[in-house]
Amino acid sequence: MAKMNGDNQVHDAEINVEGVVPERQRAAGEEIGWYLQLLSTVTRELQADIWVRRVVVAKNFNATVSELSSVHKAYGIAYKAQRRAVRAIGKIIEHIENERISFSLVFDGEVFGSWEERGKAFRFEKFLHELLRTVLDSVRFERVGAENFYQDEKTVEGVCLSLALVSRNEYIVDRIVDRLCPNILIDDDHQPVQLAKLYLAEGVDFRATLSELMEKMPDFVSQNIQDFKLWHMTIDSLWPHMCEFVDELLTVFAHYAAAYDRQEGWLQILADISRTPAYRSFLSGHLEAIHSEWQRWFDEPKSDEARSLEAMGNEIRGIFRRCGLTLANVSSGIYVRVDFV
Repeated sequence: MAKMNGDNQVHDAEINVEGVVPERQRAAGEEIGWYLQLLSTVTRELQADIWVRRVVVAKNFNATVSELSSVHKAYGIAYKAQRRAVRAIGKIIEHIENERISFSLVFDGEVFGSWEERGKAFRFEKFLHELLRTVLDSVRFERVGAENFYQDEKTVEGVCLSLALVSRNEYIVDRIVDRLCPNILIDDDHQPVQLAKLYLAEGVDFRATLSELMEKMPDFVSQNIQDFKLWHMTIDSLWPHMCEFVDELLTVFAHYAAAYDRQEGWLQILADISRTPAYRSFLSGHLEAIHSEWQRWFDEPKSDEARSLEAMGNEIRGIFRRCGLTLANVSSGIYVRVDFV
């Protein structure tokens, strides 16, 4: 067992490394215990009770997430890690009971199962990223309570705020990891490692992934609209497809911005983005405004969260509008009017 401190309480986090090769399971358990202790140190000054129930390196990632997630179990939906341009290799699962929030963290044994010594920097970034998300969720839970923790996704505002919250949290967590990396990681030349350099060493290229998504976006939008107009797709399929695409694009942009937006070449990166057809047709103005809110929240985390999320939600609604979707709340949920684009 590894222990971590919450506000005034110590919780035992179960560590399950069944997805790690047998000869490396002890090392894996010890390293995960160190991550939990690091999280305890990082959050010592926060007025929140951080409770991690379990950390699992799973043999079957999708099946384990589906089993532990009350949402997936309730709706009979199987979790799928693969998305269009990226694949999830770690997942945080919230448990809300008796006005308290706790977390299970699941990692993919296909990725982490060998637990080689040379992969420590990679694991540090991935494990710490998910652990730090428990901090943001715990602080938010303290602010809004169980009743308001999840957005009502039967309303336009709820969907847009949910998308805003996901991308904002990815940005904030990556910025924190970027701040911690140089204090803990060094490269072969004994130089501190920033997050951008760590991504390059891992072969993670969010610039290429973002470019791929933006290149696909015009055809994706027009094809989905056309399929709907020709009765090849229902609104019950079109709306989730559009939400998933915008969610993925904003998440990738959040990772990219968190690693690079303090670097000298950031203005050139933005200039390159602004020249793409996807930016001109769907994203101009909205992407900058959302990014500004991410930066403001990182610099002033105790500012008006409701205002910030509402501002980002309005920008996301604007993206949908420019994709040809006009949204309205009705008694049965969300009404989506589809226009040609």
